[in-house]
Formats: sequence, C-alpha cells, structure tokens
Amino acid sequence: MRLSVKALTWQEEMVAVDAAADDSENIESHFIAASMLADGSRAFNSAEEVGQLSESEVAVLGAEVLVALSRISPSHVRSDIDKWRETLKRGALHGSNMVEVIAMAGCVDYTMAATVGRIDRYFGVPVSRLTEGHRLAFLVAREIIEEAREVHREQSANKRR
Repeated sequence: MRLSVKALTWQEEMVAVDAAADDSENIESHFIAASMLADGSRAFNSAEEVGQLSESEVAVLGAEVLVALSRISPSHVRSDIDKWRETLKRGALHGSNMVEVIAMAGCVDYTMAATVGRIDRYFGVPVSRLTEGHRLAFLVAREIIEEAREVHREQSANKRR
C-alpha cells in the first residue's frame, strides 16, 4: 500500500479546522482524514476512523501529515505565508520560470471596474479545487509583472525628461 498526502483546498482545510474546533485535542485526526491517501484514494473516511488507531500512531501520523502539508500545501491557517511568498518569488524570478510567470499572470479577465484573476485557467481546475498554494503562486506572478511594469514606466518617464 502506497501512502501519500494530498494538498488541501481552502474549503477542505476549513472543514477540518471547523470540525476540530469541537474536538481540539484531536486536530491531527481531522487533517489526517482530509489529506491522507492510500493508493490514491482516501485512507480514512473520517476523523473518527482515524481515532481507531492508537494515540501514539495518531501522534506520529499526524506529525508526518502536518510536515507534508507544510511542504506541499501552504495555508494561512498553518503556514508562514510571508516566507512562502518570498520563496515563490525567488523561484519565479529565476530565468527558467519567467515564461510560466507571464503565462500565469496573464490569466485575467478585464472588466470596466476591475481586473479579475482567473487562476483556474492556468491550472486547469475548477475554482473549488484550487489550493492556497495555487492562489499564492498566482499572486506572486501578478506582483512580479506589476513590478516590472512599474520599472518600465519609470524608465520611460526618465527617458522623456
């Protein structure tokens, strides 16, 4: 049996957090149930099912799941978002990634009142399946493009003087 941990969507994360609010001593069980896969399918149907394991098994498994989630699924609930943004930006600015940054940042709709990010287009998944990691990557890509535009505007203004 191959065990793995899947990234959680914002909704999946909030369901686990809300369920754990009534069961704060057992938050690990809720994250295990939400994210652990066995051979590509859910390993546990519920936190109650996880609770059938011994306390030490839940503690060890919970710690491993939270470590894996911190690596693959940034979250405003569990993660240092500023560090994630910094790391994503450093990676995005590498020359080999600039084509992807431009493509991602360009996934927007323009309206009379706003520019609306369409992250779902770039990642090819419904909005409901996007993770906070997807959203962070998109925001970083947009920031990089906006910063580049600002530099270009300043350089153009300086040339006119």
